[in-house]
Amino acid sequence: MSALGFQAPIAPSGYRWWYVDALSDDGRYGLVTIFFAANPFSPLYLSRLRDGLSCVPEDYAAVNVVLYRGRRKLWTMTGFDRSKLLRASDGISVGPNQLQWDGRTLTLSFACRSPLIRSALRGSLTLRARAVHQAAHQLVGGVTPHHWRPIAPLSDVEIILSEPALRFSGRGYFDSNWGASPLVDAFRRWHWQRSLVGDGAAIVYGGMARDGSPFAVQRLLRVDGSDSPLVGLRAQPVGRTRWLLRRELYTAQTARVVRTLESAPFYARTQAEIEVEGQRVETVSETMDLDRLRRRWIQAAFYLRMRRAGLGRSADHDRLLLTAGRD
Repeated sequence: MSALGFQAPIAPSGYRWWYVDALSDDGRYGLVTIFFAANPFSPLYLSRLRDGLSCVPEDYAAVNVVLYRGRRKLWTMTGFDRSKLLRASDGISVGPNQLQWDGRTLTLSFACRSPLIRSALRGSLTLRARAVHQAAHQLVGGVTPHHWRPIAPLSDVEIILSEPALRFSGRGYFDSNWGASPLVDAFRRWHWQRSLVGDGAAIVYGGMARDGSPFAVQRLLRVDGSDSPLVGLRAQPVGRTRWLLRRELYTAQTARVVRTLESAPFYARTQAEIEVEGQRVETVSETMDLDRLRRRWIQAAFYLRMRRAGLGRSADHDRLLLTAGRD
């Protein structure tokens, strides 16, 4: 069984997550899930770290599940404390949500609810890896390094939802990130994109570290398990979101935005067309501005989009909202 760090220690101000996305064969539906053993985007976690208060990272576990149906989406993010977090050698449970890995197949079950309209999102996902990649890539080094591992970038998935009633199959992707310090202290900007190219996945991780130095990982991961550098890609600006968040895509020639899947003050998820390895392909990218996430009012706004399952109001809650205008 391939060890994926489910029981690995988390640094006192660190984080660890496991990310899965799936797209139906006809392109009509998509699903994104993230299981956080410690959520670096949690406004309550960020407020305690900013104020120099002690905290246990596992008290900020969370599950994020998003369903895309055409141009509609159902977005959920639910936080849990460590009493609702179980970590085993082969998986993780966060509240009623479970993730399990047998070395080749990933199974997820989730039961979430959107924070505003209270719509339920319940179901399961099964991901079967065509290849498992062992290499982890260091994004930022130093005494508090940050890593990314593309575990199964080429996979087949099946999603069965009971609420809303829906079933689809298609292609999937599975990776993990972890770091030994707050994400906002390590990075200023963060860009990730992936594309299917022939029998491989072309993946780019790039951006700027907190000290102003750029970083970039560009890999072509193939279904036979091989891994080689991508060449000939350059960053191309592709405009701003409605929150004026600057986006770019790595491409050999021109890039074209097809649609914006997510638009938030510090984050965007984009579907686009690029050119890689001489092919015109579809890509999905994420753009993150960690300078913006440092702002208290943005943290407070993000907090209002999250649910804290069964935890109620806390001193962290009051401190976050009372200091929201102090940027």
